Amino acid sequence: MNSLQRIPPAPREQVPVAAQLAEDYTLKLKDILTDGLLSLHIHLGIELGLFTKLGDFECAGATSAELAASLGLNERMTREWLHAMVCGRLVSHRRGGEADEVRYFLAEGQKQVMTGTDCGPANILAAFTYLPRFYCLKDRLANTFRTGVGPCYDTYGRQVACGIKSFFAPWFRQSLPSLIESVDGLKDRLDKGAKVADVGCGAGEALCVMASRYPNSTFDGYDTSQEALKVASETKALWGLKDHVAFKDATVERLPLEPTYDLICTFDCVHDMTFPSEVIKAIRNALKPDGVWLISDLQGASHAADNYTHPQGAMLYSFSVALCLQAAMSEEGGEALGTLGFHQAKAESMARAAGFGHFEVLPFEHPLNSYYLVKINK
Repeated sequence: MNSLQRIPPAPREQVPVAAQLAEDYTLKLKDILTDGLLSLHIHLGIELGLFTKLGDFECAGATSAELAASLGLNERMTREWLHAMVCGRLVSHRRGGEADEVRYFLAEGQKQVMTGTDCGPANILAAFTYLPRFYCLKDRLANTFRTGVGPCYDTYGRQVACGIKSFFAPWFRQSLPSLIESVDGLKDRLDKGAKVADVGCGAGEALCVMASRYPNSTFDGYDTSQEALKVASETKALWGLKDHVAFKDATVERLPLEPTYDLICTFDCVHDMTFPSEVIKAIRNALKPDGVWLISDLQGASHAADNYTHPQGAMLYSFSVALCLQAAMSEEGGEALGTLGFHQAKAESMARAAGFGHFEVLPFEHPLNSYYLVKINK
C-alpha cells in the first residue's frame, strides 16, 4: 500500500457544502454591489430633482420623455435611470395604451420616502446626499488606518453638514418637544425664560426648533465645524429667529467656566468628539447647580461583540469607519469612541467621572437612540 492509499477520502458532503457557502457569499457580495450602485443613482435622483418631480406627476405618472423635458435633462439617460429605479423597486411603472408606453410614478409609500416628505424619525434619504463624499475621501480615510489620525468634520465639506441636518430634522421637529415635556419641570423653565446651550449643535436644527417654541429663553449653539456653523446661520435665518439664538465657534469661544446654563443638550454628537471627557467636564462647569444635561446618543452594548446582532449594526459601524470614528480620531490621542461607543455604561461612567451625581435613562422610545437625563446632584 503506498502513502496515497493510506489517506482517507474527503467526506462527499464537504465539497458541496463548501461550494454552497461560497455561492451564498458571492450572492451576498452581488447584493451589496447592487445596493452600492443604486445608492449612487439615488444620490443622482436627489441632486437632479428626479424624485421630487416624479412625485409632482402624482398617480398619472410620466413617460421618460415627459420627466426629462420637465427638468431639462437628456431623455436617454433619464430613461436608463428609471430602468434602474424600477428594478430596484424604488419607482413604480405602468405599461399600456395604444403605443404600449411605460409611465413611471411613485406609489404610496415610495413617494413619502423618496421625496423625504414623511419619513418617520429620520430622513434616511438625506444620507444619500453625502455618501459619495466618503468615496471621494477614500484615500484620506484609508490613511487613518496607517496613522491613527483622521480627518475632521470640515474635511467632508458642506454637503455632509447639510445632509446630517436633513437626516435628523424630522426627529427634532416631531419629537424633541415631547422629549422636553417628558422631563419634569423643564418646559415650565423654558416657558418662563431659561438659558440653553446645545453643545455639538451642528447645523443648528435642534436649537432652532427649541428657540421657536420657547421665545422667552436664550439659546447658544457650540460647534467646532466651520461648515456646520455656516449652515446653522442659514438655518436660523430660515426659521426667522433673532437675537435670542447665537451660534459660537467652540474653538474660539468655549463653554463658560462658571455655572451659566439651565439646560445643556448634546444630540448624537458625543461619540464624534475627539476629547469627550474634556467636553463633559466643561458641561459640568457651565451647568447651574439645578440645571440638567439632556443627552441623545446611539443605542449600543457595552461589549462590541454584543452589537454584532444589532439590526442596524452593519450600517452604524460602517458610518463609524467612514465618518464618526474618523472625526473622533482627528487629533492625536483622541478618545475614539465611534458611533456605538457612547453607550449607556460609558455615558454614565464618564458623567460620574466629571462630577455628576444623577444619571437617569429616560423612557423615551426611538429605533436607534437612547436618552439620558444628567444632573449635578443626586
